[in-house]
Amino acid sequence: MGFCMGTVSTDTLEQTFIAIVAKLAGTSAERIRLSDRFVGDLGFDSLKTMECLARVTDLLEKQPDIDALLERQTVGEVIDYLRGYPS
Repeated sequence: MGFCMGTVSTDTLEQTFIAIVAKLAGTSAERIRLSDRFVGDLGFDSLKTMECLARVTDLLEKQPDIDALLERQTVGEVIDYLRGYPS
């Protein structure tokens, strides 16, 4: 199991983030790959992107830098950023 970030382990955060992405993309979590690009592969527009980020930041005790998150292009890049985010 991963280390704890606030009250959410990194393993749980990854699973939850992928579930959020899948729901917003209209697909199953099993179909989401870490290399999927939000815009190019998953069809996210700015509204879906902000909704996704809002949902995942609700899991954290602190608010991550939204600009830094928006710079990430893939599902895996966001997960890697959140894993390294200090709790």
